Amino acid sequence: MSHKSFEEISIENSEFGSQNTFPYYLSRKKGRRRSSLLRKKCRLVRRVVRKSGKSSIFQKNDSFRLYRYCLDLVNTIINSQWKWTMLFLSVIFILTWFIFACLWMLISIENKDFDETNMEPCLGGVQGFAGYLLFSIETQSSIGYGNRYINHYCPEAIFLMCVQIGTGICICGSLICIVYAKMIGPNRLHSTNCFTKHAVINQRDGNLCLIFRIRDSGGRYGCLTKVSAYLVQKKRESLADDVALKSIKLEAFGILIWPVEVVHVIDETSPFWDLSAKDLIVKRFEIIVEMEGTCATTSLPSKTITSYLSREIMWGHRYQPCVFYDKNKKSFIVNRNFFNKTEEVLTPLCSAKRLQEVYMDLSSSENNPFTSTENTNLFSSPSTTLSPVTVYDDDIKKAYETSYSSSSDDEDDGFTCEGLCMKELSTDNLYKSLDNFVVENAKTKKTIIDEHHCKYNETAF
Repeated sequence: MSHKSFEEISIENSEFGSQNTFPYYLSRKKGRRRSSLLRKKCRLVRRVVRKSGKSSIFQKNDSFRLYRYCLDLVNTIINSQWKWTMLFLSVIFILTWFIFACLWMLISIENKDFDETNMEPCLGGVQGFAGYLLFSIETQSSIGYGNRYINHYCPEAIFLMCVQIGTGICICGSLICIVYAKMIGPNRLHSTNCFTKHAVINQRDGNLCLIFRIRDSGGRYGCLTKVSAYLVQKKRESLADDVALKSIKLEAFGILIWPVEVVHVIDETSPFWDLSAKDLIVKRFEIIVEMEGTCATTSLPSKTITSYLSREIMWGHRYQPCVFYDKNKKSFIVNRNFFNKTEEVLTPLCSAKRLQEVYMDLSSSENNPFTSTENTNLFSSPSTTLSPVTVYDDDIKKAYETSYSSSSDDEDDGFTCEGLCMKELSTDNLYKSLDNFVVENAKTKKTIIDEHHCKYNETAF
């Protein structure tokens, strides 16, 4: 049986429908498949603070929420969007105009200004409610009355005019202050401009460090800059959704004159002491970062906040330099395009706790590959090779002295180390230098070096 296309079936049905005086078409409605990128964007992520700095915490069943917002009306207007602020300003002015227009109309009715026989009206040149509304607008904005006027023998009208002028000044002054505070305040995307999109973990001076980069894009945090970080993670012993908030110690970063890196050294007191690259993928936590500072020009304090999820922390990466020196301009140039860019760097995949254990094993005498004894078990492999090792001057000198003193006086000093004791070596250079050692057989003793320690295990990275 031959399969017909949808076009052929549609043509046949249309011919059948023309004979039976009604059209009938067959078509298939294809569902639109969203791309993986779109599905990724639409995926909901549980986080306490969004990247823009807006909090995701809401009070449930709070019956006094609207009342508290009304009590703190100034901050409510400042923190609201511009469209709601402008709508509030328009409503306030229109309400005051109509309220005072009604009051002016009541004064005219009380003084019988609508009576044609009254030769001395309280308000002259005003006819109808539109006239009273124009009179109210002209009084509050002080643009002049024109043909409309107030007679001097109407004290209640004079008092109401003073009240409306004072009310208009207070309303204008308050709204101008609100608009000014909203204009000089940081915008909603200021958090994304001050912090990098991703944090990184790499090795510095032998220690694993959590690093993120900050900058002062608007000049609002130049003075008294302070950065704080907190870890939000679910409690292990709690069955409910209770979370624990822990403070993270940060190193001093200096002056915020250009983008700087804020470093957290992962040590014994760090909550990431037993966190490895595998745990970073499996575990779920959030790091909230807060930056405070004062503007040097306006002396106004500012504050911005953002957060990093566990999946937004890149293990084994570092930030690319974004500050360059221009010899022609004789000044430093900050390239904003490199602010969020990272590059891969060799980093241990184990945790900082395990890394310290490896360092202790390699520095101990039992697992020291430099020791010259007849027992080859002393040169067995360390407990792990998941991390690069940095050997410093004192350790190498101590190992060299040990190997030198192990030989007797009548033996030849054939065990030499050229240039090894005068500089720092990484694991790669260390094992390559071991291949260059001159090992000679002595008369009564034989120095053995395990070949396993002379090879660099590339699986460490």
